[in-house]
Amino acid sequence: VRVHQCYSKCTINSPCTTGDCFCDGLVGGYDTVDSRALCLDRQQCLGLCAQLDDCHSVDMHVSMPRCFLNGAGCEDQLERDADGAVVRGSLPMENDYDLHVKRAPEVEPAWEDACVETEGGPLCHRV
Repeated sequence: VRVHQCYSKCTINSPCTTGDCFCDGLVGGYDTVDSRALCLDRQQCLGLCAQLDDCHSVDMHVSMPRCFLNGAGCEDQLERDADGAVVRGSLPMENDYDLHVKRAPEVEPAWEDACVETEGGPLCHRV
């Protein structure tokens, strides 16, 4: 995971020369050595989370190759309906990010629709 950290990949080890740099996801002045932001596209970020048992969900920027992996503690902040689908959440979200929630390994598709209430109304993203 650390190898994809925006600050490490795009500042400390600049210039990035691998095929998966995605350094346009770096936010100058915000990302630091302690930032959890990863510079990956949607497919790679979801794939990374899928490989990690302790990854619950992904906050994916809507227009930049930038994401954050969320741990299992985030599950407690989601509200689910009787069928177990995410209805509404109280995870702190920004309008620039969509929430992708990983499903149990035996459930297809692997990612579910997630809607999170924001000040501007529900923020939903279908995966």
